[in-house]
Amino acid sequence: MIAGLAAYLFTAILTWTGLPADCSTEQAACDTWERIHFEKADDARARFNMTATQIAKVASGFATNLADGVSGEYSPDVAAYHALELTAIAFEESGFHKYVDDGTCNKDATLNRKDPRGDCDSGKSFGDWQIQPGWMVDRIIGRPTTGWELVADRKLSVVAAWGIRDLRPSAWTVWPRARVRARDYARSHSIADAILPKE
Repeated sequence: MIAGLAAYLFTAILTWTGLPADCSTEQAACDTWERIHFEKADDARARFNMTATQIAKVASGFATNLADGVSGEYSPDVAAYHALELTAIAFEESGFHKYVDDGTCNKDATLNRKDPRGDCDSGKSFGDWQIQPGWMVDRIIGRPTTGWELVADRKLSVVAAWGIRDLRPSAWTVWPRARVRARDYARSHSIADAILPKE
């Protein structure tokens, strides 16, 4: 489930961000993307792939695996769809911009440097999901957790986001848009191949 779902989510991220999958065939589009986003296309793809893989790993941890006799919280198809929703939330919150993912916007806000692209809610929201640390995140993680920990640990950020999505997705003002984005993508790109094991 992990590899197929990670590839599915990675393709969704490329589609939503407009980053070409291969610069050798779309060099002009990649050059334009790099100028707009201040990041090399190859570096962005590597970062997107890490995020997609981590979301898929967390999703697989919640999925029932009948072959291995593991009873999870969700069926594999539901876990995969929740993973797609989580990916859509991140896109709506951060656009998967590097300056958000790596915490630069939080540092800039702390130093009162205004970035025209945004300031991560005056430096209070962290990572791709723009999570604000507090009681809900602490409850999900099981201990007090700082925003800088969420930036430094992609898995921790995904686990926190998954928990928020389960407990109170309306905490994200973008939740309605993210749901529509995930639904529309799933309608035009079958999620079945992402969750069914290859024979």
